[in-house]
Amino acid sequence: SDATVRYCTLVNIGMGAIAVHYEADWGEAGISRNLVLENNYIENTGYYNPENRIYAAISVYGLNQVSSDADYMLYRNIRISGNRIVNRGAEYAMSINSAMDVEITGNEIGASEYDASGAPILLYYVRDILLADNIFPEGMTDAAARVETDHAASVTGPDVGGTVPET
Repeated sequence: SDATVRYCTLVNIGMGAIAVHYEADWGEAGISRNLVLENNYIENTGYYNPENRIYAAISVYGLNQVSSDADYMLYRNIRISGNRIVNRGAEYAMSINSAMDVEITGNEIGASEYDASGAPILLYYVRDILLADNIFPEGMTDAAARVETDHAASVTGPDVGGTVPET
């Protein structure tokens, strides 16, 4: 199911601004492949529950998938680029679960009002992720601090200092 979210302005949203979630109970949304999220402006989101992973400004969530095996990845071929995320209330700017073949490039990510020192990107139960040319919050120069991983395989790119050890 090819989809594109491009050139949108998303402001003052208590939950996540762009939520790609598999809804097994409701049947409204299925698995997304060939997804492009680019050149969006996202401001003041995720403040209803800042600790909830799915309230990230951009959230890809596959039923809290608990395997990084390629056969279990619900989402594939995702491009997240050129987005500007500012004044977020949520802990994470991006939260990606159950996905593979993901490129996160050229995004501008501001600090979280909830936790300015925390990693702005969460990758859990994912594989084959590239992070390059993103602008992180001021002062966040340590590549290891930019991304939080849990059961992540093949997370690479200059933004993370090469390759993140598999977790």
